[in-house]
Amino acid sequence: MPKEYYNLELDNNTIIKVISVGGSSINGDNCMDDDIIRQGIRSISDIVNDLGYVNLDLNDVKKIMSNAGQAYMCIGEATGDNAPVVAIRKAVNSTLLERNIHKARSIIINFVGDAAHLNMMDLNEATESIASQAHPKANILWGVSVDDILGNAIRVVAVTGNFE
Repeated sequence: MPKEYYNLELDNNTIIKVISVGGSSINGDNCMDDDIIRQGIRSISDIVNDLGYVNLDLNDVKKIMSNAGQAYMCIGEATGDNAPVVAIRKAVNSTLLERNIHKARSIIINFVGDAAHLNMMDLNEATESIASQAHPKANILWGVSVDDILGNAIRVVAVTGNFE
């Protein structure tokens, strides 16, 4: 079986946009860099390894990432009413997403949260909000994973690629 290799790159200028300007120390900034990288790697690992209610796996990641050129990942988190929609908006408006989602032809979305707070209608609404913003011919795959540690928060991880 052929091996798949992907690089995770973070542009320093993008990281600087994320790091808070006031009062940060070099130690705090480096910890934030590490945390962004950790979240990215863990998010992809969770998509591939965790069983979900609506399951995504390595084949789904390959389908989205293969021949997709440079891909971008973004993460958003929200609580309260309509949390999936708010979380996905935070994700796609993240400074880490350097490309406009309107031109993405490949998108994989994973919703993560406590089972009691994962409402399929809300998740579908959030996915449709991305579909309406993405390229008209975008291939969008989405899944749902449970992580009871998140409490009433919903986390959204989106990987976008194959930009026009």
